[in-house]
Amino acid sequence: MSAPLSADPAALRATQPGLAVLRDAIHAASARLIEVLDGEGACWGADETGRAFGDRYRPAERELRAAFVRVGGRLHEVSDAVAVVAEALAEADLRAGERMA
Repeated sequence: MSAPLSADPAALRATQPGLAVLRDAIHAASARLIEVLDGEGACWGADETGRAFGDRYRPAERELRAAFVRVGGRLHEVSDAVAVVAEALAEADLRAGERMA
């Protein structure tokens, strides 16, 4: 027989501040990255080599910027989901306790 599944709603809720710190750190890193990238501009030049580099660089830069936005959004979703799961577990535990009384 396998071990019973257990979870601590309070411990789940306690992860939310850490997730918020991580989300804020990613937001700050993203803002700094954008500031640096915008500050550099098209620093590779307009000659043939520079244009070839820029043609490959710009799509990758756009994807990197979008990825930071997605990661921050996903962390917000994870934090929300953790809260929902913690609440559902607490309610289920309460109902189970009431049935046993």
